[in-house]
Amino acid sequence: MSTDTEHVEEGTETSLLESWRDWYHLPVLGVVMLFMLWVRTQAYDQFATDDGTPAFAGIDSWYHWRTINWTAENYPHTMPYEVWTGFPTGTYVGQFGTLYDQLIVTAAMIVGLGDPSQQTLYTVSLLAVPVMASLVAIPVFYAGRRLGGTLGGLVSVLVIALSTGQFLSRSTVGQLDHQAVEPLFMAIAVVAMMVAVTAGEREKPIYELVVDRDWTALRTPAIYGALAGLALTVYIWVWPSGVLLVGIFGVFFAVQLCLDYVRGVSPDHIAFVGAVSLGVTAILTVLLIEQPGSTSPTTLGLLQPLAALGVATGCIFMAWLAREWNNRGLERRYYPAAIAGIIVAAMAVMWLVLPGLYSTLIGNLTSRMIPLNPGTGTLTIVEAQPPEDFFNRVFQEFGSAFYTMLAGLAFLAIRPLFGRKFRAEHTLVIVWSLFLISMAATQVRFMYYLVLAVAIVNAAFVAELVQLFNLDLESGLNSIKSLETYQVVAVVLVVVLLFAPLLPPLAQAGGTAWEVGEATGPNSDATTWEASNEWLQENTPAPGNYGGADNADQLDYYGTYTPGDGDFEYPEGAYGVMSWWDYGHLITTQAERIPHSNPFQQNARSSSAFLTAESEDRGELILEGIAAGEPVADRSTEELQQAVSGDNSDEEIRYCDDRLCDGRRQVRGDHSVDRSRIRPLRDAGGLQRPADQRRRGRSGLR
Repeated sequence: MSTDTEHVEEGTETSLLESWRDWYHLPVLGVVMLFMLWVRTQAYDQFATDDGTPAFAGIDSWYHWRTINWTAENYPHTMPYEVWTGFPTGTYVGQFGTLYDQLIVTAAMIVGLGDPSQQTLYTVSLLAVPVMASLVAIPVFYAGRRLGGTLGGLVSVLVIALSTGQFLSRSTVGQLDHQAVEPLFMAIAVVAMMVAVTAGEREKPIYELVVDRDWTALRTPAIYGALAGLALTVYIWVWPSGVLLVGIFGVFFAVQLCLDYVRGVSPDHIAFVGAVSLGVTAILTVLLIEQPGSTSPTTLGLLQPLAALGVATGCIFMAWLAREWNNRGLERRYYPAAIAGIIVAAMAVMWLVLPGLYSTLIGNLTSRMIPLNPGTGTLTIVEAQPPEDFFNRVFQEFGSAFYTMLAGLAFLAIRPLFGRKFRAEHTLVIVWSLFLISMAATQVRFMYYLVLAVAIVNAAFVAELVQLFNLDLESGLNSIKSLETYQVVAVVLVVVLLFAPLLPPLAQAGGTAWEVGEATGPNSDATTWEASNEWLQENTPAPGNYGGADNADQLDYYGTYTPGDGDFEYPEGAYGVMSWWDYGHLITTQAERIPHSNPFQQNARSSSAFLTAESEDRGELILEGIAAGEPVADRSTEELQQAVSGDNSDEEIRYCDDRLCDGRRQVRGDHSVDRSRIRPLRDAGGLQRPADQRRRGRSGLR
């Protein structure tokens, strides 16, 4: 009897150990995600209010608050066209009012049982970004696991959890910008594509199976390919400029199909996945089009489906060309050169036939993805500037994990030299990582993407070291006890190399992850402008009611507008507010008035022209030129006089920030000076704020 009991107990113990070995990563992953959430919500009390009065850590977050409220009022629709900024034309705000805003409002609808209060909407908005940032750990873990096993996946999660750079600073409580959650949806799209191309390699779909309609053989790669296309579409839906990932996937497919053909492997396998996944993306992004005639990457227009269709077609063409190459008995090694030549020829044809599309592609390639020619507009935005010292910056962001990532990429690339299997997903990770490095060297904000590659590729680095030192850390306690001294030293060195620069006392000047998360607070510009914008809202006529007009009902703050064939036609009594572009969103959201320029950098040049005008007469001519729809930047006074002569436009810009206007025009008292086309904003009673509450204005483009 006792012997039977002992056997049962022994079997139970073995079963528990096996279960722990198989599933231990789940509680560890959960703990790490809770840590990431805690780090990002430490400063919650600085933003929480009893009545839902907003306070955010960034200017763009204020505009997301505008689009979230608009979506809540018009659920489930998002804003098609914005007339409460960019006076006198309005603007399409393609990167705002996307699936990201819909997700937040949907969560608020669930919490608020279909009718969320302003407090509920605000609370959900505050917590949405930290929650989504914590969810990044899931696709990062599974991507790392594919490269380096369970241990590698957990290393990936720890790296991203302890990183202190752009990804963390943009995903703390109080941040509401879409940039904070783009990494989540990019990571999901990349993991989905890794799974899809692996299914293509395993199932080996070929053209003949498609002709024979053998759906049984095609089902698995087709399903995974379609899911990858759906994931890519969702990423683009969150951020229209995510079309850049379509380009990255296009480069991957071109490289992988060439590698397969040169190695004697049929390109059909991966081409099938590429055609299905990008074909699905092309179809679904057509359904998302909001501006049919636009090829701008910041809008949901033709660029996204055309780019996806181009990659899908390219995959089919490359598979067809490989078959023709075989039929003609040509040398396989010349196939990549032929593909490169065809791509160059296609770009040349585009340059001749579609110069606008060519300029869009090349302009965004050089300003967003390759550090060759950053545009003037992006250089005026701090987050869009290239880092002064790239290698110093990446060490501040990731510590030595960036350099171990480079080693991991090298280990992946040289696998065939050691007779080890090199999978298509390895090529995908290498191509994707190299592009992310280039993007981070082009614009510093893209460090929040690079953290994904740093975390995931370190799984491959750890896996190679585990194999090199013959370490077995997942088989149980006995395997750990049997480690040799040199193996223990190797484990300690790897841990120190990856994590010591991110932990005290070696953490960089910015501090540890929890210190960075705790240090966030409301944006100082928003606090500074609050009093002036409150005065503006309470002491100026509603847009549409200026000068005795009664058209405010035509400019509903939560209304739906379409620009027609051209720009929006504002009703009589509408007017604009002049300020430097940095503060446009605050005028829209805090004052509910219509700024001329905004952080989209719309009308930044005309605002600069006015604010740097050397005389009152020239400043007034610039305002008249803006009202007449004339370009005003870099034009002489004589050209402006000729342009505005005879203009009878009712559209005017009538107010500006007191810090900027007092030096331009001596307006006093109750602002009723005759012929005043632009009037300074002051606090109630006509008094300026105390000097210590004012922030020195800027002139010119920074």
